[in-house]
Amino acid sequence: MTSTNQITIDVDSITVHSNGYVWDFDSDGDSEGWWPWNQVVNAQVSHGTFQGQSSGDDPYIVSTFISADSTKLTKIQIRMKVFTGNAAQLFFITDLDGGFDESKSISFPVQGDGKFHTYTLDMSKVKSWKNVITQIRLDPSETTANFEIDYIRINK
Repeated sequence: MTSTNQITIDVDSITVHSNGYVWDFDSDGDSEGWWPWNQVVNAQVSHGTFQGQSSGDDPYIVSTFISADSTKLTKIQIRMKVFTGNAAQLFFITDLDGGFDESKSISFPVQGDGKFHTYTLDMSKVKSWKNVITQIRLDPSETTANFEIDYIRINK
């Protein structure tokens, strides 16, 4: 780290920095609180990535519970590769509601070329990104596909 006033705390396998959340999947077998929730098979953390295969057209993985101030943490970075497909979607839940839905999501194009790409999402552009964000969900592709996630970060 370059800043001397930055604090890092590990809580239940989540790395919580003073400026956000980082899931880097560096330890084999440690999903860092992310779970295959729907239409994802063969999920594992291996060789520094969260890996899986989507088995349908609505695959997603879900984070553990977090407490992210939406006014301070407005960017999400996802470094991943997908082998087919051209769209992904990120959903979130706030402390004022209890479920994932389209109004609390952002879609973004992905390159289904089997190479790592970093996708930066500006959540301040999403009207429902308000209050405290308590959980996020990633749909890595809109079709059946192999995928690998190097990291997911929520930051300023």
